[in-house]
Order: sequence, then C-alpha cells, then structure tokens
Amino acid sequence: MNSDDTAKLDASKPTGIAEGPPPASTPKTAMAFCPKCNGAMAVSDPVCPNCVYDFPFGGVERGPGLVFSRFADAILIIAAAITSLGCVPTIVGTVLAAATGQLGLALFLLMFALVLLALVVVFLRAQQVEPRDPGRGKRN
Repeated sequence: MNSDDTAKLDASKPTGIAEGPPPASTPKTAMAFCPKCNGAMAVSDPVCPNCVYDFPFGGVERGPGLVFSRFADAILIIAAAITSLGCVPTIVGTVLAAATGQLGLALFLLMFALVLLALVVVFLRAQQVEPRDPGRGKRN
C-alpha cells in the first residue's frame, strides 16, 4: 500500500465516530431540594448537605414502648448472664475434648462458645441503644 491508498482509506472513514465500545453511561442522580434552605441535594440523602436539616422518619413514629422498657432491659441482662454462664462449660468441654483427642467435638464446642460470646456482645450493646431523638443531627 502506498501513501495514496492510505489517504483514500482515511478519507473513506466517517469522521466524528469513535472506534471501540460506547462509553459507559453515568447514572443520573435524582435531585431534590431541602425544604429548609432550598439547597440542591440527592433524593437519597437523609440529611441536607448544606444546612444539615434532618428529614423526619417516613414511617410510623413509635414511642419507646416495650422495646425500650425496663422489662426489656431486664430480659437483656438475664440473657447476657445466662449466655455468659453458658460459655464456661462450653470452653471447659472444648479443652477436655481436645485433651482426649476428639478434635471434631473440640472444634464444634469452640465454635459454639464463640457464638455464645457474640450473643453476649449483642445483648450488652443492645442495652446501650437509646430511642431515636427527633432533634438529633440539627445544628443551630
């Protein structure tokens, strides 16, 4: 091929058309406007990025009720105590099973002890959860 043939090939190509796959389209973010400051924000933002307006919960607002009652606190304390006490014989059983060569049983008991310890953590953390404060996140 000589230079004249190359020029003819280049001239035969349509201009303005990119070669290769089309570029990935960027998803468009739906926009909303804050009712307090009228600033633009994404629809999915729970708090206005401009004035930190905290949008109210969209569902039914419930009071503390049974979930945050003293009865529920007592149940969590009892569950944490029983689960903690259940860890002790499970760990002892793990050591005894490993000492007697029953490694499968020792592994099972060790996993069960870890699940019990995880439950203790869950019960203790659940006691620290407070009901949602409607004024949370607002700045003056």
